[in-house]
Amino acid sequence: MNRNNLHTYHLRLTTLSPVHIGTGEVYEPTGFIIDEGKLYEFNPMEFYLALDGSTRKNLENLILNEQWIDIIHFYRTQLDVAKKITFNQINIVPSVEKKYKALLNEDGTENTNQFLIEKTYIDPNTFTPVIPGSSLKGVLTSLLKITDDDTIEKRQELIISDSTFVSGDIEIGYSYRMNKEKNQKTLPQMLAVIKSGSVFHLTIKTTYTWEQIKNSAMEFYRSKNDKIDKVVSSGFIARIGKYCGQEFMIDQPLPQEKLPKTYTIYGNNEKFGWVELSNLDEEKNLEEKEYQSNIDYFLKSDDIQAIQHFIDKHPNGDRLDELIKYKERVIAQKQQNRHQEVNEKFNRAYEVLEKKKGNQKQYKKEKEKFIKKWKQEKNHKNSEYILKEIDKLK
Repeated sequence: MNRNNLHTYHLRLTTLSPVHIGTGEVYEPTGFIIDEGKLYEFNPMEFYLALDGSTRKNLENLILNEQWIDIIHFYRTQLDVAKKITFNQINIVPSVEKKYKALLNEDGTENTNQFLIEKTYIDPNTFTPVIPGSSLKGVLTSLLKITDDDTIEKRQELIISDSTFVSGDIEIGYSYRMNKEKNQKTLPQMLAVIKSGSVFHLTIKTTYTWEQIKNSAMEFYRSKNDKIDKVVSSGFIARIGKYCGQEFMIDQPLPQEKLPKTYTIYGNNEKFGWVELSNLDEEKNLEEKEYQSNIDYFLKSDDIQAIQHFIDKHPNGDRLDELIKYKERVIAQKQQNRHQEVNEKFNRAYEVLEKKKGNQKQYKKEKEKFIKKWKQEKNHKNSEYILKEIDKLK
């Protein structure tokens, strides 16, 4: 494969619904506590060493007797110790915290929930979410109809980086199995998800054009059930991660009789895995075209305030020197126009004054008023012509 022939696309991925990238790992209750809307994660050995002697002995006895529910209850009594050594905090939904703190279930039985919480994929150094390139490659392979029967070289014509986290958050909540016919939620499972609205950047290298990828995505999802209601102007939507369902892993639509009767939702009724992919290079080109168009527009405008606002908004933009010089010319021209307008107004007033020369007493009185009025800066607007004419009158 000649990698020099590959197109490179820089993309933005925005989650449109909760995304869970399974790792097979869980948050274990001996490594966290939950309080005030957050899960506080810590190293169990550091927690043990932070306890005083007698308290540490109590924990040892619970561990030796494998009293796991009592161990969880013990951790709840040591919130301050745990918070001091925490290395990661995650937001949780109220129902998870309520369950964690309850000693009894609603029916009065003991709460034996061991609180194993499924992790989503994260960066181990920053604890920020990651969407691996492999998760997207599986989806795009289906979109582009690349199969196992294709040559290795063809499958290698699609190279996808891991996604770099830009903004957003992780949250811990409940997933449920939803029965379509009964409209009933069952099998609650605690898990971490990447929240809707989170943003990532990634790079794709491929022989396919951006238009081919977009068109393939639209064709692939057109016939699918349970699509998200989202209009995308420049990119495309896709479904990634765990709990997407079999229908979204194969190219051909499933026959009606084989459509699953249950599916997995998050929280109240959010579908898993929907994301939007947009081309940053394409957006940058559009932004540049819009910027140049705005420059051309302002180079014909006399709205000084709007021109200055544009300059302030793009302090390092292209062609700003040209726009600044134009703005200065507009200001000078407006100043000149104001002077001309005031000068003409002065001349008209002066002509009226001159007609009063026949009555010297009245003329003298009117002349003093005239000089006093037009000497004021708000009247003569710094006009040298008016100042000279007033000096002549004196």
